[in-house]
Amino acid sequence: MSFSDLGNIGALASAIAVLASLAYLNIQVRQTHRNQRALLNQAVATRAVDVLRWRSEQSFAALFTRVESGELEFTPTEITQLSFMLRVTVAMNQDSQLQHAVGLVDQRTLELTRGGLRGHLRWPHFRAIWTMIRAEFPEETRGLVDRVMAETPVAQPRDLTDEMKRQLSVA
Repeated sequence: MSFSDLGNIGALASAIAVLASLAYLNIQVRQTHRNQRALLNQAVATRAVDVLRWRSEQSFAALFTRVESGELEFTPTEITQLSFMLRVTVAMNQDSQLQHAVGLVDQRTLELTRGGLRGHLRWPHFRAIWTMIRAEFPEETRGLVDRVMAETPVAQPRDLTDEMKRQLSVA
C-alpha cells in the first residue's frame, strides 16, 4: 500500500468523522430546541397558575363574582382592579402569541392563554374596559384581542350558588 493510498484512507476516515460529528450536532440541536420549548411551555403554564392564584384571593374573587352576576356599580378603584386583571391577561396573550409565532410555544399552550382571554371578554364589563385601555397596546395585540372578542359570545349574568345547587341535584 502506497503513501497515496494511506492518504486517501485517512481523508475518507476524516470525512466519515466529520459526517458523524454533524449528525451528532444535529441531534443535540434538536434536543436543545425541544427542551427550550418545554421550558417555555412550562413557564406559560406556571404564569397562568400564578394569575389564577392571585385571582382567587378574596378581594379579586369577590370582584369577579360581581362581574359574573351582572352587577354594574363599581368604584373607581374596583374598575382599576378589573382593568389590571384584563391587562395581565392581554399581556400574557401577547407574549404567548409572540413566542408561538417564532415556534417557541406550542398550539396547546397558546390556547391555554386564549382561554383566559375569552373568559374575560365574555363579560360586558371587560369588553368596556378593553375599549378604555385598547390604545395602550401595539396594533398586533389590539387585532388579536379584537378578534378573540368578536369570536367570543357575551355571557349572561349568573348566580354561581344556584348553578352549584342545580349541578349537585343532578349528580
